[in-house]
Amino acid sequence: MHGWASNEPQVVQDVRDEQKLSKNDPASLCDTNERVLGLYWDRNEDTLSFNVGLNKIRADLANGTKPPTKREFFSVAMSVYDPLGILAPFTLQSKLIMQDIWRSGIKWDGPIREKEFKIWLVWLKNLAEMKNVKIPRCFLFSDFDNVKVQLHIFCDASLKAYATVAYLRMETRDGRVRTALIMSKSRVAPVKPMSVPRLELQAAVLETRLAAMIEKEIEITIHERVFWTDSTTVLHWIRADPSRKQMFVANRLGEIGEATKVAEWRWVPTSLNPADDTTRPSEVPMHSDDRWLVGPMFLLEKPESWPRPKSLNESEKRKINELEARKEFIGTFQIDMPDNWNTLDVRYRVLGWDRIREVATVVRKYFYIWLDNVRKRQGENTTDRATRYRRRHREKSKLKRPIGPPAHRRIESEEDRLRESENVWFRVIQASLFSHEMALLEKGKELPRGSKLISLDPIVDEKGLLRARGRVVQV
Repeated sequence: MHGWASNEPQVVQDVRDEQKLSKNDPASLCDTNERVLGLYWDRNEDTLSFNVGLNKIRADLANGTKPPTKREFFSVAMSVYDPLGILAPFTLQSKLIMQDIWRSGIKWDGPIREKEFKIWLVWLKNLAEMKNVKIPRCFLFSDFDNVKVQLHIFCDASLKAYATVAYLRMETRDGRVRTALIMSKSRVAPVKPMSVPRLELQAAVLETRLAAMIEKEIEITIHERVFWTDSTTVLHWIRADPSRKQMFVANRLGEIGEATKVAEWRWVPTSLNPADDTTRPSEVPMHSDDRWLVGPMFLLEKPESWPRPKSLNESEKRKINELEARKEFIGTFQIDMPDNWNTLDVRYRVLGWDRIREVATVVRKYFYIWLDNVRKRQGENTTDRATRYRRRHREKSKLKRPIGPPAHRRIESEEDRLRESENVWFRVIQASLFSHEMALLEKGKELPRGSKLISLDPIVDEKGLLRARGRVVQV
């Protein structure tokens, strides 16, 4: 190695002695402020600070004498390098201004409106203060082997944005506690309006994803996870059945349920929620001792002193259950059916024509078997029994002819069986729709002029079927 950097003076001295380099040699040791992954590392204080890129802003834009164009504002806002979201309360303000500028519809080289320009001036003033924000490079205890590590993630949402932030809480065996900011994620609310409960749920999903990423990437064993939210609605939804909610809510609750346990979720008051600092940004510049950077103070206390779950009464639970509930539609309709309507149409739609024809074939088959058994056991005349059966059926169906062939006529071939089964259903259909016309024709009377069948000159044949009289018969 040709360049060295260390926060330990003894290490620096050993390098000088071993390499026999001059103390004034600039190539041997790095400067006090060394760049590390886009951040500045102060070796003496062992802290990290941020490069805000003020030298890249034109003088007329930096002093506020001229409003920036849309292109210039986007260039300045995106120049703040903050991959871990340490400055999220500040950078999210620029994202909100971006959204407003985009909604205004101005061209890329057009100046921003007066409304956004005033916010820009405040944001630019705070940008200059960001270079003074410093965070510790190392957040671990020296005797890390005997430390219990907890991952605490907070989330919050407003109508403008939602965010989540993660802290490590480390506690030694002798009771010393330290908290450290790991990273955060923030999103502006969609342009399409969305309810606050849905945005809170989006924040909870982002919280879950952030926890999974930290556990995967950080080389520290995490013994316990705690997910914090100030939304009682989201907590109630997580403990409920997702299938009872609308698809938007159900899908996100399903993702949360797969990645977390219900017991890991806790309620925190809005006043103690550090994620609230991002979703409701302030014009006050950020400082190194802000709650956002050091974590909420209650994490330094014993778990018994942490916020207690907020209890809900039955009325509040009922209102929450009604939110985003999956609606069950029960359709009712009324159909005016004729008096002679039958259920054949339903049977046909369910079974199909071939199936109901097979049913009629089987019924007729066992009907004749039954007749034969009766004749054998009692010696009765099968024709008389069949006649009585047909008479009873004729009275019920208002038919003047039997519904099937005489009992003494046996059907031998399969084709004849199917044809006779079809005739059974034809007779049932005709009897249900044209019972009055068939009764008149069987008595030899003429059909009334208002009948739908009068133009067909119908007749009832020897099988009891209603047929149109052919032209050959009329000749």
